[in-house]
Amino acid sequence: MLPEVELAALADSIKAGGLRLPIVLAKDGSILDGRNRAEACRRAGVEPAMVTYDGDDFVGEVIRLNLQRRHLNTSQRAMIAARLATLGDGQRKDRVGSQICEPKTQAEAAALLSVSKRSVETARKAIETAPPEVIAAVDAGEVTITSAVAAAKAPDEKRAEVLGEQAKKKKKTDDADAGGGPPAHVAQATGENEWYTPPKILDAVRLAMGGIDLDPASCAKANETVRATRFYSIADDGLTQEWGGRVFLNPPYERGLIDRFIARVVDERRSNRSTAACVLVNNATESGWFQEMLWAGWSVCFIRGRVRFIDKGGAASGAPLQGQVLLYNGPDPQNFPHAVEALGPAYEASV
Repeated sequence: MLPEVELAALADSIKAGGLRLPIVLAKDGSILDGRNRAEACRRAGVEPAMVTYDGDDFVGEVIRLNLQRRHLNTSQRAMIAARLATLGDGQRKDRVGSQICEPKTQAEAAALLSVSKRSVETARKAIETAPPEVIAAVDAGEVTITSAVAAAKAPDEKRAEVLGEQAKKKKKTDDADAGGGPPAHVAQATGENEWYTPPKILDAVRLAMGGIDLDPASCAKANETVRATRFYSIADDGLTQEWGGRVFLNPPYERGLIDRFIARVVDERRSNRSTAACVLVNNATESGWFQEMLWAGWSVCFIRGRVRFIDKGGAASGAPLQGQVLLYNGPDPQNFPHAVEALGPAYEASV
């Protein structure tokens, strides 16, 4: 469930504008997806819209919907996969008794959660050896599965100390993966966070994709220039909405949000729910989210000079503290370098 502050904000949003994304039920009437929305509707006094999932991949659908919207780290995904893996290597499915979902091997569960089989094995070891409070810390994203195994081996009186040290190391790594430094949309020391994409970049995006159907992290003012067919504002919470079509994303640069938006746009393209996507971000090549896009086969343009973002008054006064890149994934990667050549050197993905 969402933290209390976020749940209250969701309830306020639903009370003001209604529920935009229906709650998905299993055939027995239980909630398949949307527990937070159901609780927020209850608080807001709004009768929620509901649909029933009629497919046969119950667990796969749960995972797909949640991986779209939640940024789960590798350890958290590995723990889910370890719990899903109910078959030993080589064990035949037709010899396993009736279960709610089709039994899965560790390799199958690893593929479903986009982690390595070795990570699943480590997670299984953590589940089998670590005490409940340590497992809960991994599930919450506070420590890694490797740390959990190390803590399980430590004497009881040393366990808290081991976990504390591992949590500090993880936070330091997380901060580095988030790109470090101040957000790119903040111009030097202005403290202003509302900056809009310059028309020159948007012209290149339209050339690369043929148009923009959706901007999932925008506002009415920004869309005057983006001219997306649809956009989601902060009140809409784009991470909870349906995407699709040709997506332009200039994500919020706040740590914890940027990686969730990047994970979502990568998943949208990997599953072909979106037909194409362009993403404007920091050139934080050392970050986990940036490297995730490269490994997923995104072409990249290194924008020449510093991007002059547009302020609320329409002036190009927002000078970020580091360079920017434009990444593309879609059906015509060969066209991308030509479409963006006015911005800077571009390279077609080779993976």
